[in-house]
Amino acid sequence: MKKKEYANMEALDGSHWWFLGMTAIMISVLDRFISHKARVRVLDAGCGTCWFSKSLMKYGSVTALDIEPSLEPVCKSRGVERFVVGDAVSMPFEDGMFDLVVCSEVLYHQYVKDDTQVMKEFLRVLKPGGRVLVKVPAHAYLGGAHDEVNLTRHRYEKNEVRNLFINTGFEVEFLSYANCFLFPVIFLKRVLERVLPGELGSDVRSVPVFLNKVLFGVLRCEATILSRMPLPQGSSIICVGRKHA
Repeated sequence: MKKKEYANMEALDGSHWWFLGMTAIMISVLDRFISHKARVRVLDAGCGTCWFSKSLMKYGSVTALDIEPSLEPVCKSRGVERFVVGDAVSMPFEDGMFDLVVCSEVLYHQYVKDDTQVMKEFLRVLKPGGRVLVKVPAHAYLGGAHDEVNLTRHRYEKNEVRNLFINTGFEVEFLSYANCFLFPVIFLKRVLERVLPGELGSDVRSVPVFLNKVLFGVLRCEATILSRMPLPQGSSIICVGRKHA
């Protein structure tokens, strides 16, 4: 990710509908498998500005990992006590150190040359019976200006994610699309970008307060559904896998 995007994230991740909505969605999925009372050891791999690390603290102690050293003061200011500089391809952690690994919007990046190796690293640092949650962007045809700004290497299909988990030794416990209700809007936006090309920019930008509330409400509804069942379509894919005990 380009450094100016980190600054954009830091400015918006506490109030923007996308960050709030994705937090609600991922927490609703994790709550299916992780008890609030369990007090587990959590790794947020590719934490960025630690926008999600804060919410993970309800499950236990959180270690935040990112390849960008300049993010440490941002994460520390948000209450994350342990920030580690490192690459998910070869993480500086002992075997079986964590109960839960979360990796949101990382595997698709250009700097991740081998997503299979990253998944093997997650398997290595997890305890037997531990879980990993991965969220990635879906569908190559949804690629656009946002992907160029965020250095996207690849957008995934659901079967591709399932095979990635299985082939690296995980049992797939949950697999779903996300951002389902807004999928038609996102698709139309991508089509218009190709027909009417303009200045490259991220999809994550300020919107009017009322619209921000409406869009967050849409994703919060999805979170409620995902706490019970998968969704059939969307611009993102969420998968939870378990390391065999």
